[in-house]
This record gives sequence, C-alpha cells and structure tokens, in this order.
Amino acid sequence: MSKSVSMDIESDVNWNEFENAVNQASKEAATRYDFKGSVAKVEFNKTDKFVKLSAENEMKLTALESILRTKLHARSVDSRCLKGEKIETASHKEVRQKFTISSGLSKDEAREVVKKIKEFEAKIQASIQETKVKVVGKSRDELQDCIKYLRENVKEIALQFTNFKS
Repeated sequence: MSKSVSMDIESDVNWNEFENAVNQASKEAATRYDFKGSVAKVEFNKTDKFVKLSAENEMKLTALESILRTKLHARSVDSRCLKGEKIETASHKEVRQKFTISSGLSKDEAREVVKKIKEFEAKIQASIQETKVKVVGKSRDELQDCIKYLRENVKEIALQFTNFKS
C-alpha cells in the first residue's frame, strides 16, 4: 500500500496583522523627524484591497514605502503581496502611489508555481484548486525539498505552505 502526503500552496494575507502594520507605519511617519512639517499619509482600504501612500516628493514616498514594508515584515506579513502602480503627481507638490494587495494565487501565478514544480522533476503531482495549488507526493521529504526549491526559485510571489497531511 502506497501512502501519500499532501500540502497546499497559497498566497494569503493576514488582514489583522496587515492593518496593524499600516497603523504602525502611519504613526511612525507622523513622528519621524524627516517627515516633520510635510505631507506623509498612509491610507488603507480593506474592502477594495489597496494602500495609498502620499508624500511631498518621490524620495519621501520611497521612505514611506520602506517604513510600510518594514512594519509588514515585523508582523510576519510578506510584503510581496503589495503590487505598486505608477507614481502620480497630485496638487500642492504632492506625489502618491497606490499599491494593490494581492490575496490568493491568480490563475497565472498558480500556473507559474505548477510549472516550477514540474521543473523540480520530483515524483509529485500539482493541481490548481481555485486560489491554491495542491501538491501530492510519496514522502514528506519530497514535499520539503519542493518547498526549498520553490523558495529559491519563485521570488515575485508570496507563498505559504499549509495543510500538510500524511
């Protein structure tokens, strides 16, 4: 009898931790010396899944983005879930940038993960299930080797490996 093990690969965001990180970034921007007397706003819209950063110039906007990514990292939220759009200029010498928050694997991202798993050349099967990729193998070691391979070769997608079953 052959025993199989499985796991799910997903790209999910812990919304409570994300919101806490945004609040911390806003507070830090309000108290930092280099932002004193200037515009530095972090707006979070949970329903539409985006964060909008506003600052006086591009340098301060970049610093604000760095603060946000640092706070996300400190709260164990992968900052690769932020997909930045083009920087736009607003009135009163202000620039802003909108970051959409990707939660769940899109079809293209799921195909990319399955393609990487096939490149791994282990005897494991991967199938796309809505916003997850289900991986089935013969041993736990194969799955752990697959995780290591994906962490090294998939840099642009925030992946979590969950639901291990023996």
